[in-house]
Amino acid sequence: MLHPKELLKIAIVDEDVFWCRRTMQYIEGLYQDVLPEIEIYTKGEEFLSADRFFEVVLTDVKIGEVNGFAMVQAYRTKHDGSKIVFLTDHEELARRGYLVDAFRFIPKARMKEELPEALRAVHHLKMKRQYIKLSVLERGPLVLPVADIIYAQKDGRHVRIHTRTGDYLCNLSVTKVEKMVKEYFGFFRSHRSCLINLYELDTLENFGVHMKDRSSTYLSSHKIRELRLLLKKYQFELAEGFKDIFDPKHKK
Repeated sequence: MLHPKELLKIAIVDEDVFWCRRTMQYIEGLYQDVLPEIEIYTKGEEFLSADRFFEVVLTDVKIGEVNGFAMVQAYRTKHDGSKIVFLTDHEELARRGYLVDAFRFIPKARMKEELPEALRAVHHLKMKRQYIKLSVLERGPLVLPVADIIYAQKDGRHVRIHTRTGDYLCNLSVTKVEKMVKEYFGFFRSHRSCLINLYELDTLENFGVHMKDRSSTYLSSHKIRELRLLLKKYQFELAEGFKDIFDPKHKK
């Protein structure tokens, strides 16, 4: 499941209303806590006339008589920050996606395999632009980019937040840190004493995880299966180079 707390606005633009509804139901089934706001448009002109900003636009290369690439170009003149994902049967036109800076080009037959990764990537990009405010012991206030967090681990009566730029000791609990970053998809409570950033995960093994910066932290044995399923479902091993030592293909 996707667990972000922030609302994601998605437009589905396709002349096939059955396909639109099917896609909407599939996306809603991926989410927990807060469902994305999804609007369906079966005509390109209707979509452009609505003149609304959507963080993600799922569309085909052709909507009725409307050229999908031209429609996206017109939309981008007012809403340049939107991520365009082409869901289409016309794979031969994939190379034209660069003309409109398409975020993803997904064959409709592979929607269930590839769309979760695309949505996860959008949430990750949003996370990169977000910050949390901390009070660091012996230093004071600190504004920290969420994406810089590698893990947060209990350290005596405090929490040590290990980041790309160093370690910060805070008078917080791991649960409190988890609540602060819970709206950003990609964090996982690997142990009662530890919260990890899945984007920074390199390998996992019994009672431990190794991060990409070569640091290590805790993993509860009863969390291993949940973590493996989460990584597999959202393709972290494919998109981020994750290696699972429990997977036979990674064993010597």
